[in-house]
Amino acid sequence: MRCVDFTGTALDQLSDTFLLQLTGVSDSFYLTHRVQLVIRIIWTPTPPGNYQTNDLGLTTYLHDQSGGLTNFRDSHQLGSNFEQVTYSNPPAAIGSSTESPPQPVAYHLNTCADKSLSASQPYVGTATLISRLITSSSNVGPGAQTFNNYDFPLTYQTRDVLGRPNAGEPNIDANWVSGNTMYMSGSQITRIKWDDTKSPPAASFTDVTPLQQSQVNEDAILTIDHHTNRTQVAGLLIAGSNISLSDNDGTSWIPGTFPLPHSPDHETLNGGPYHQPAPPGTGIVYPDAMYYCSQNILQAAGAFCGRSDTGGVTWNPSTVVFAGSDCGAIHGHVKIGPDGTVYLPQRACGANQGMAVSFDNGVTWPIERVPDSSTIGLNSSDPSVAPAPDGKTVYYAYQDGFGSPEVAVSSDHGKDGTWSPSSNVGAPFGIKNTKFPEMVVGDRDRAAVTFLGTTTPGDDQSSSFTGTWYLYVAFTYDRGKTWTTVNATPNDPVQRGCIWMSGGSNPCRNLLDFNEITVDGHGRVEAAYTDGCTAACVTTNRIDASGCNGSEGASYTSTDSCTYGRLSAVVRQQCGLGLFATFDAETAQRCGGGGGGGGGGGGGGGGCHPADANGTFAGPQGKQPSFQSDEDSCEDHDQDGEQMKDPGSGEDFHSTQIQSVRFDDSIGTVAISGLGISNGLQVTFLIVEQAATATTPAFYNINLSDGYALAGNLMTGGVQLQ
Repeated sequence: MRCVDFTGTALDQLSDTFLLQLTGVSDSFYLTHRVQLVIRIIWTPTPPGNYQTNDLGLTTYLHDQSGGLTNFRDSHQLGSNFEQVTYSNPPAAIGSSTESPPQPVAYHLNTCADKSLSASQPYVGTATLISRLITSSSNVGPGAQTFNNYDFPLTYQTRDVLGRPNAGEPNIDANWVSGNTMYMSGSQITRIKWDDTKSPPAASFTDVTPLQQSQVNEDAILTIDHHTNRTQVAGLLIAGSNISLSDNDGTSWIPGTFPLPHSPDHETLNGGPYHQPAPPGTGIVYPDAMYYCSQNILQAAGAFCGRSDTGGVTWNPSTVVFAGSDCGAIHGHVKIGPDGTVYLPQRACGANQGMAVSFDNGVTWPIERVPDSSTIGLNSSDPSVAPAPDGKTVYYAYQDGFGSPEVAVSSDHGKDGTWSPSSNVGAPFGIKNTKFPEMVVGDRDRAAVTFLGTTTPGDDQSSSFTGTWYLYVAFTYDRGKTWTTVNATPNDPVQRGCIWMSGGSNPCRNLLDFNEITVDGHGRVEAAYTDGCTAACVTTNRIDASGCNGSEGASYTSTDSCTYGRLSAVVRQQCGLGLFATFDAETAQRCGGGGGGGGGGGGGGGGCHPADANGTFAGPQGKQPSFQSDEDSCEDHDQDGEQMKDPGSGEDFHSTQIQSVRFDDSIGTVAISGLGISNGLQVTFLIVEQAATATTPAFYNINLSDGYALAGNLMTGGVQLQ
């Protein structure tokens, strides 16, 4: 029986309680600093190895000034030798309460037995306070790259033999030779063929699922080895994994085996070159090494990683990763660098995020950490790592302990002392909560990260959370010195409400555990995601879970009684500099000018390309925000500018400097970014306007760096793009 999370009741099964008071922090201090309070207990089981019986839990809360019990946290890992909770920007706790009789204002740290103890269990506890200056975002601005968004056809999407939608936890990779994109979610594998002669490009979907993958998969994984163009897929079956291999984009498949020993959860698969010197006898059957990693439910046992020297057909015995360290067992997706270094990212290594790195083809796995990272705990998004083609540079994307999407860059394999300061790539949009950061690299200096983000602060794990989430992509063209970020789904929210990250079948766990990103052979970024907000959810800001059947019985589309749908989707870059400089001229020819690159000025096709817009649309509290957009100085020689007023929220915005105007004539949009004033304070802004078509009304979307965001179909006025 797990220890109870309540206090002061007869049901409590708390063993020990410690009081912790905290001073020196305040709301004003948090304007310039980020602080984490990390509370951790660790033990060696008595008798040794008996993690299943002698398992402890940790429950914490704050007894505040008025006597209330707030800020509850708990950690109950199954079969772990440690538990950890974290507080981001924790409230101060000092002195005595005003209740009678007064009690200490303090954090209560409660240990307890998650299972009956066969013997007394000694443990060691620590409370660590970490303070850092707020991560810089001065090197991050709004971009003008554009994307086309593709939901899978409802008639194409399938369900597994248990009736669950084959959507959620999508994987994507691009074959640089054939030009096809391979996509896997659930037990369905899809080949996407692009017709770039059309505008926007057309996508055709072909189901290429082999029989052995078609039944039930957990944590399905797909990757392409770009040295050999072999597609490698795996579907977890608890007792083992189905592994299948294709050298022709799924037209035919070779069955593989799975490594032993292996773990029953959170698998990942990747192929790449051997680290030199290569092990004797390798590179004969298949030129590259393949790695399969999976994590234990028993957290103290760490993870297993196995290597195949036959392209996934047979496997060498696996080695243990993370066991005996201060890292959890749960990991992100394994990646192999061009020099054969293997990286396995980890979201909780003590108070930091980091990764296990192997320089000897998977024999040993020393741990490296991102020094200015913070962990949001043991129940949130996995970080993502992308090694660059120079064999040394490594990009690392993560969700920090304060909800921000962050990227750090190492100049030498992630080693201590080689990391750049992390960059908050969500800053231009005022992102307050983040999920599913996924990283990809092209040239050494070029990389991209995609993430789900919302401008709504608060607990995004709560059923009462009301945030609206979009898919964002951030680009760097100078090895992380500067970044530009765009909303890749500005007219189509990905989710409204919470995004559950703690397993089980919560209604808002419809997206499951991760997304994925890749780059095609021409440098275009493609990102796979699960669209949880479709049908009426797209235009109606309403959340309802009353008719949801957990997450595994989800409908493909949002319904009136269950906002949380589950539909496979992909965005594909249309304009803007890609990740391979070789194709910049092609991008410029396709999109005009500089190809809609990272935030420069100018229009899309040379000459005068004016845009005018004004009107009203539905806003909060039944009010109608109004806007005016004047981007035609090349025609009337008046100063360009943007204005918007929202009486429902009191927003009053006007631009002071237009930095970028980018057109996508294929879909009738203009994206304007720059500097402005929002209610007297300076902000950066991104405005996207879309002209009406025969079937859809005109659309307006504004995002300010102070967190304000609003979008809607025009009720009056219009958008004119010439």
